[in-house]
Amino acid sequence: MSLGPRLEGKVAIVTGGASGIGEATVKIFVEHGAKAVIADVDEKKGRLLEGLLNSSSESTMFYRLDVSKESEWIRCVDEAVKKWGRLDIIVNNAGM
Repeated sequence: MSLGPRLEGKVAIVTGGASGIGEATVKIFVEHGAKAVIADVDEKKGRLLEGLLNSSSESTMFYRLDVSKESEWIRCVDEAVKKWGRLDIIVNNAGM
């Protein structure tokens, strides 16, 4: 089953998105036409992944997010909507 039509044009926030399952999720979303916020506390890995995936398009953005802080969540969602005009998917992958 192709995810392309289902993800094309969607905007997602993926917590824990800088490594492991979160990183793989971000890559799959981008591969199938979605935009993704790499939301993670690891800024070094997050920025590295953002640069790698944005080499040909503006398909991702990194946002430093501590998922235990509501105020950071609000700002993260606001930034995603500001950049891409919508938010369709949240993947709560980060461990605490």
